[in-house]
Amino acid sequence: MDNILERVHEAGLTLKAGCVAPGTLVYTEQGLVTADRAVTEKHKRILSYDRDSGRFELRRIERHMTTRVPRSENIEIVSNGVSLKTSIRHPVLVNRDDRLRYVRADEVREDDALVHYQLPWEADPSRALEAWFAGAHLGDGCAYAKSFSYKPTRQAWAARARAKGARLVFKIRAAEREVVERYASFFQAFCGAKAKVVAAQTVNGTPVWDYAVASFEASKAAALIDGQTGKKSGTLSVPSWVAQQPEKYFLPFLAGLIDTDGTVATERGSVILATQSAAFAQALKSLLGLFGVYAAITRRKPRSHAYRGHVIHDVGGVQLKISDSDFLQRLAGYMADTGKRRRIVRHASRAGQYDRYVMSSALRSALQDEVDGLSHSERQTLGFYHGYHRARVVSRIWLDRWQRRFPHLAEQIAFVRTLRPVDAVKRELDLPETFFDFTVEKHNNYLAGNQGLMVIHNCGIGYEFSTLRPRGAYVSGAGAYTSGPLSFMDIYDKMCFTVSSAGGRRGAQMATFDVGHPDVMDFIRAKREDGRLRQFNLSLLVTQEFMQAVSRDADWKLAFPISEKEVEDDDLDFRDPDQVVWREWPHHQGYVTNDAGLVACKVYKTIPARRLWDMIMASTYDFAEPGFILIDKVNEMNNNWFCENIRATNPCVTADTR
Repeated sequence: MDNILERVHEAGLTLKAGCVAPGTLVYTEQGLVTADRAVTEKHKRILSYDRDSGRFELRRIERHMTTRVPRSENIEIVSNGVSLKTSIRHPVLVNRDDRLRYVRADEVREDDALVHYQLPWEADPSRALEAWFAGAHLGDGCAYAKSFSYKPTRQAWAARARAKGARLVFKIRAAEREVVERYASFFQAFCGAKAKVVAAQTVNGTPVWDYAVASFEASKAAALIDGQTGKKSGTLSVPSWVAQQPEKYFLPFLAGLIDTDGTVATERGSVILATQSAAFAQALKSLLGLFGVYAAITRRKPRSHAYRGHVIHDVGGVQLKISDSDFLQRLAGYMADTGKRRRIVRHASRAGQYDRYVMSSALRSALQDEVDGLSHSERQTLGFYHGYHRARVVSRIWLDRWQRRFPHLAEQIAFVRTLRPVDAVKRELDLPETFFDFTVEKHNNYLAGNQGLMVIHNCGIGYEFSTLRPRGAYVSGAGAYTSGPLSFMDIYDKMCFTVSSAGGRRGAQMATFDVGHPDVMDFIRAKREDGRLRQFNLSLLVTQEFMQAVSRDADWKLAFPISEKEVEDDDLDFRDPDQVVWREWPHHQGYVTNDAGLVACKVYKTIPARRLWDMIMASTYDFAEPGFILIDKVNEMNNNWFCENIRATNPCVTADTR
């Protein structure tokens, strides 16, 4: 019953919910992409949250949708630096009063905690060197096409060269030999290059190390940097393969970038990356946000200064500063520059003091139970004397300390690490009005946002009611007669009405019903009664068998599956088609079936198929209900036909609906 109430509550929140703004990031089977791209390309799976287990997992996308949201109805929620632009009606998952629940975006409160997803600080070792190379090259490498002038007698050579494509020269220069050596080791592994690292010096006499390689095979490395050759300072971008799967490749990519173009400050061990491209800095900041790491962007003014008799010009740009020492120490494991690695460790500051989480009552209570067993110094170190274990919001410092001291509380602490406080709510943003959404199997939610991801609900919910016994059927186990599916629909309708803003707007429920059910005519006429089932869209599940009966002007039997006990009680003859028909049914358990997998159904009534069809068409014309779904065709076209049978749909429309 609790699950039913929860589903109805969600349905009451989601009609015309508005979805997410263009440019909002989601995580699909193709990695981190915009919601508009995922809808346009019809991606198959999306990152979703299982509220029961607390796990994040990829689930199948059942529908891709677009909708219109006027400026007066858009909203931005900012939580721990993560931004979500959506509709005021779109439900988001919050932890309120120690319970996970969905609330409308415009009903999010300052004391709510939003559920976030944070990528682990790890990387795929199998391509770590490739990712490091991409970062190192974009930081301080260069690549350009090598031109050749072939003699007239060497035209065959020229033809072969043209067939192989451009021949690029890759170069790098750095003061640290180990950085250049790793750059060289990449090309050795990538294409068997035999070029060597050589000592050199700048025009100012500074000793440096150089490496250069040029071959057709080495030129294929341009794909790893998305072809960013030639001048690139003002147009840098994160390679698409890194940006789309940051959990695999971003850490070594960033390590390479810091190795060649980063500065490690002795103050607090922070890392500074200077670039002319503000878009590149913003992309790095967004990707860092997925790992729960905050980065600051500041602008640099153009300037000049003298160095050893030379004037050095700085054209300005932006700089990105990363100060999270815990993250940087993990990142240092992917870096080649020993000096920078040592500075990160030696000058590390107390990390995580500005990384905030909302406490749960379960963790608060569990920590309180541990107080008596702690010494004076432990209470001081763990923040108990200052009452941090009783605070509403705590920093990562305390969560880390508590996890080390109380490993048996790991599950409660892990849950708190998903809860982030609300920073700000903004309304009526200057955004395009076309928004995007998905229907996601099982969990009915997905992760979305910018600079990070948070959990939001998808659109409405569908139910099939024709699996319920027809009105007046006798239930021997209960010794009573059933009230029929429509009475249950009335209950769902009233509950949904109660939670959908006191009737100020409709809920989002879809009810489907089999065209062969004995109560089908009641279903067709249901919404003719004023005020009935207003929280529902109704659709009939129309089968090929029924359409053939309409085409032949044949009779149509209204029937419902029977159990073995009912066969005995009613003394039914399975050979008599006027008593029993065999039909496909979504569930077999408890019913009589044959070798073909069909279910025995007791015939309650027989009517002309065209009479029923005319009733459907008249009701659809006069009342716009019910619609109908060619359910056999739906399941025939379902790619998951081997493991599921679709019987209901989401009430929203697809992107190509007109």
